[in-house]
Amino acid sequence: MPHGNWDYGSYTPKKTIAGLADMGELAVRLGSPDTFDRRGDVMLVDDFEDNINKWVIGAAGVGGGVALSNDYARNGSRCAKITSGDAIGNTTSITRHMPYPVISRIGFEISFTYHAHFNLWGWYVNLYDGVNSHTANIKYADATQLLTYYNSAGADITFATAVVLYAGTALFHTAKLVVDFTTDKYVRFILDDKEYDLSSYAIKVGASANQPLLSAVYAVATGTNENNICYADDAIITQNEP
Repeated sequence: MPHGNWDYGSYTPKKTIAGLADMGELAVRLGSPDTFDRRGDVMLVDDFEDNINKWVIGAAGVGGGVALSNDYARNGSRCAKITSGDAIGNTTSITRHMPYPVISRIGFEISFTYHAHFNLWGWYVNLYDGVNSHTANIKYADATQLLTYYNSAGADITFATAVVLYAGTALFHTAKLVVDFTTDKYVRFILDDKEYDLSSYAIKVGASANQPLLSAVYAVATGTNENNICYADDAIITQNEP
């Protein structure tokens, strides 16, 4: 005699609870920080709870650097505390290198706090295949409130205007860049509640002697002649994005 699912199965009606078939939702309920945009297959999640040693830190200027901090956090108890150098334009960055992946649509998501003393934010996804570099780069400028993409000719082109971010030390905004490395085109950029379709724009491809690898970079530049602080948390790298 045929039977349906057991009473503890995903689809069978229950008297006291609702069944849960979405494994992504299940993961979030169990504490995953991947709550913002769940598309794509996760290759990496870093919630900055244990150490910063997985990242390559770049810091220009006196006093610039990155360290773990429990001052604020999007999830858990800690995040990455980013301190700028002490001169206008000093850039501080964190870079995550990964082995060369199966080529697909790659996503890079990170949450961050906005501080008015910084004047530039950047999100980069770079693929090196041993012959060429494939560079996707989105920037946000505080002074002009513009979002730009780095085009195939190496120029920053505006795709969104009047972009305003709330400056709150404990408020984490979230951004996600998706790039199609099978076609060398952007796919989309998401910033909080706004999703921008960039699928008609080509990324920059140029000769590079770097050995094959994938790099994801988050960078900020200060706008004042002093050491300034902002925070980043919950970095996620995905593949096979739709």
